[in-house]
Amino acid sequence: MYGKRHMARELALQALYSDEFKRRCGTEPLDLDGSFWLRSRDAVVQAYSLLLYSGVNENRSKIDEMIIAHSKTRDLAHISIVDLSILRLGVFSLMFDKDVDSKVVIDESVKLSLDFSNDVSFRFVNGILDAIARCDEILSC
Repeated sequence: MYGKRHMARELALQALYSDEFKRRCGTEPLDLDGSFWLRSRDAVVQAYSLLLYSGVNENRSKIDEMIIAHSKTRDLAHISIVDLSILRLGVFSLMFDKDVDSKVVIDESVKLSLDFSNDVSFRFVNGILDAIARCDEILSC
């Protein structure tokens, strides 16, 4: 199951990246029904990637508030699109996906950062998610 969940996170990351890129360029975000990568995998990967993608979009304001509250060096507009997308996925999982341990969420997010971002961004991603995970009550931090 680990491999399929990782693939689903990668697909959700791609969709979130595309949406944020389009938002910053002033164009429309993805149409879920037409999204190639969210419908092009097996059923388990498709379902989990769609859950992650939809969950981030439905809770974007709460997720962004958490990122802003824990980012001491950058505001949201100055976080790269890929790092912001990884952070949004991670924060969503920490806040709303209680089936996944926070250490797994952080580890997966760092792996995504190492695979899709630059050589130093994983430290930023790790720091933000670790700070959020340490909150006693995640929804009241």
